[in-house]
Amino acid sequence: MEEERYRILKKIGEGATAEVFLAHDEVTDRRVAIKCGFRRGLLQREARMQAKLSHSAFPCLYDYAEREGKSLLFMEYIEGENLKQRRQRIGFYRQQEAVCIVQGTAEALLPLHEAKMPLVYGDIKPEHILLQPDGKLRLVDLGAAVAADRDSPFKRGGTPGYVPPETWSGRPDFRNDIYALGRLMQMLAEDGKSLPSPGYRAVAERCVQRDPAARYRSLREFLAAMRKIG
Repeated sequence: MEEERYRILKKIGEGATAEVFLAHDEVTDRRVAIKCGFRRGLLQREARMQAKLSHSAFPCLYDYAEREGKSLLFMEYIEGENLKQRRQRIGFYRQQEAVCIVQGTAEALLPLHEAKMPLVYGDIKPEHILLQPDGKLRLVDLGAAVAADRDSPFKRGGTPGYVPPETWSGRPDFRNDIYALGRLMQMLAEDGKSLPSPGYRAVAERCVQRDPAARYRSLREFLAAMRKIG
């Protein structure tokens, strides 16, 4: 992994197709995240999508390389803890904080949904949403993103519990991400000291309807409903 330039500090993540390491770039004197995968096409595709993103919620892509049969993605290292880690630490989320997190996540997804060649993120879950020490929300991992093209089959991806029933046999649809946002809302409300408001529950329940037609039609419609939560 270009040992002469990158000094590996520790492993910070691992999935079915890749591992993520924290490293120090000896040339630029900065920390970087290196995603190392064994399936060349997946990481190359992810690199191309990430290179086209300009939203500050996503990590910057520094470089892509192939070494000794491995694909390497060099990215901005984001310091912070993901929502799952934070919940384990604090025990629960208050409704106001949960609303801010979900709104921030939806706003970060807007550039994907409204791009010239739209994308469905496909894997919204607590582990992919990080809160930095300054409170800024960041999203990581575009590995499950897929073009919102009804003429091509939906590529299997996502995390059970956060993907809608139609994911495994349907086609890419923006409402797949809206379902996951509803599941995220429900997760954030679990184990709270007080029940979420009726408005909060109603928005979440509409998102997770089995019939996609019963969900919000777009992120903008979803965000408009979120802003009305009392």
